Amino acid sequence: MPRVQLVLGSGGARCFSYVGAIQVLEEEGWTFSTVSGVSAGAVVGVLVASGRTGAEIADLLNRSYPDTILRSRSRLPIFSWVTWPYSKFKESVPSSFVQTLLKGDPLLGELKKPFASIGLDLVTGRLFVYSSRSDPLMRVTEVVAIATAAPGLYPPHESGRRLLVDGALASECPLWLAGAHESRDPVLALKTEERMDWSRPKHVRDFWTRAVRAGIHGRDLVMADAFENSAELTIAVASPVEEEDLRLTIEDRKFFIDEGRRQVQEWLKRGLDFSRAHPRREASGDSADAARTFLDFAAPRDMVFLSYSHADAPLRNEIVTTFGELLPNLPSVRLWADTRIEPGDVWYQEIVRAMHRTRVAVLLVSQAFLSSTFIQAKERPFLVDAADARVLKLLWMNVDVDDASAIPGDISHFQALNGGRRLPEDAAERRRVLAELASVVQSATGGYWGGQSQLGHPPPF
Repeated sequence: MPRVQLVLGSGGARCFSYVGAIQVLEEEGWTFSTVSGVSAGAVVGVLVASGRTGAEIADLLNRSYPDTILRSRSRLPIFSWVTWPYSKFKESVPSSFVQTLLKGDPLLGELKKPFASIGLDLVTGRLFVYSSRSDPLMRVTEVVAIATAAPGLYPPHESGRRLLVDGALASECPLWLAGAHESRDPVLALKTEERMDWSRPKHVRDFWTRAVRAGIHGRDLVMADAFENSAELTIAVASPVEEEDLRLTIEDRKFFIDEGRRQVQEWLKRGLDFSRAHPRREASGDSADAARTFLDFAAPRDMVFLSYSHADAPLRNEIVTTFGELLPNLPSVRLWADTRIEPGDVWYQEIVRAMHRTRVAVLLVSQAFLSSTFIQAKERPFLVDAADARVLKLLWMNVDVDDASAIPGDISHFQALNGGRRLPEDAAERRRVLAELASVVQSATGGYWGGQSQLGHPPPF
């Protein structure tokens, strides 16, 4: 059965079409390993992450639509635009809406499926990611309040010195948000767009609204087209209500849910090929290629990369064990060796991607290492050049080379662990050298992995 990471884009009331789409996917045997959502897509997303099926969510919406939506308090129009918080509604209705549907306010870490969303800080202009992994003690209603704080509609969410609003202002359908989870499953994104005929803007406000949205949509499209192992389905809906208004009649709700069902059924009949990115490839090949190159080079440098010969696999295992004992705050996924390449992966691509994300490279220099054609032709030049350019820190240890002159000069000009001497055979001495390696790695990362996390983290690029 298809197992994917689900990403739900923005779209206001149109996002209720996702409920019908999810119903169809589940009926066809699809399962969701993780869920991510922005704007109103986050409202549907947390319901899916809570363990509810599409059919159960549809039933909730059709039978017991929360009164919090219907009795949401509007501010007088004259005050909405001239007094803080410059919003139509006095409070964040979607968060109380979700709390009513969930019959409580769980923590992110309590959801049955990992969930992530984003918020845009108006103070610093930075995007922040909120996820089950990074912020397990954060309340779901706070995440929803941030995700749905559309300027002019719902008030911004104040958190410390952050003034957070809907992250869809920067990314309407961020496939990259799936990177907030520790999953290798393909990414399936659902997004909406308003069905309309071609026309020129009717007035200046319409012109600027279209210009801003086109900028966001265009950037998302190019970035999404560069993502491999992903698909993106667009549900085009002529909304019977204002996009931002969630106060829907039962007929409105059924309309959106049915439209989502119908259109995703059509998509599934055509078939989805995750190896080609998404079905609607509107971005030019040149822009997608440029974005793909950018993603390779701009990936977060958060890996400790072990470069070694398979003949030295026992030493690799010793290092992994030592790191696990001495650096408990270093997630295992950050210590990368080629054992992480899974069946079906393109092994060379996986190694190249890992090297582009390397913060610290550890070279286990042995006679087998120096005899490896792949290491000498690919790994060594890349890592040495990056270290010379101060892009990463290079560490190396002499495993079993007796003649120091046999070690290439481009490696030996970096300071070696254990003074460049052979790795001792004595267990206590080996332990000392490996503990030194762990200490240097911890210092080189500057505490990058340690300590308490703050709520919200910049996205992974």
